[in-house]
Amino acid sequence: MQQNLDLQHVQLDEIRAKGVGKVIWLAMGIMVPTRLWLGGVVSATRDRKLADRLLKIVRGCAKSTGKVLVCVDGWAAYPKAIKRAFRDKILPAGPEQPQRGRPRLALWPQLAIGVVIKYKRAYKLVEVRREIVAEWQLGEAELAEVRAVLEGKAG
Repeated sequence: MQQNLDLQHVQLDEIRAKGVGKVIWLAMGIMVPTRLWLGGVVSATRDRKLADRLLKIVRGCAKSTGKVLVCVDGWAAYPKAIKRAFRDKILPAGPEQPQRGRPRLALWPQLAIGVVIKYKRAYKLVEVRREIVAEWQLGEAELAEVRAVLEGKAG
């Protein structure tokens, strides 16, 4: 597995595959600028566990916190799985005694989640909806850059 990559822009998707007497789901992650496959997972069901396992692999490929845009389709499990994967522990500052319980978790400061949903009618593309679901601590320049990538005008 690759490690310490500057992910910048990641795309996630899943495929339904039919086998003899069964259906399986293959979820994959790709680093868009380099077209590098970050990883994939296989499951008999399309559920939260599938998304969590894929995002664990993608997170393992990333360097420390950095600017990351994660683009997904409209599957509802992705945004929450992304938020669970891209967060770090906040340790208490100073030489004080460690606190009891689990440390607080904070999302990466420059994480953005983009959703691109394609609507089809009679197998023809009718509408494409692009939206930024979540962005944290992004400046106007970075937000404009994310919008340009989602619209297909950059990257």
